[in-house]
Amino acid sequence: GKLGLRPALVDHVGGLGAEQLSGAGPRDALVAVSFTPYTQATVDLANAAFARGVPLVALTDSPFSPLAPVAKVRLDVVAADVSGFRSLAAT
Repeated sequence: GKLGLRPALVDHVGGLGAEQLSGAGPRDALVAVSFTPYTQATVDLANAAFARGVPLVALTDSPFSPLAPVAKVRLDVVAADVSGFRSLAAT
């Protein structure tokens, strides 16, 4: 708000992600966060935004992430995996 930007959280609660994202356009940006196993809803919303010309910033774990092909900017974060528990501290 202090930057004069109009942020909106797309949380997909109640399956309403598409509606929450419906006002986004080419002058906006979507920041999508997903790690293995990738949440299908996040991938679907990112692809829908890409199809409408919304630039995507992806915070993910690999260049092979399903978010990578549609991301204008991709930030890869390696999360530690200890005995089946993944720490998201780096994220």
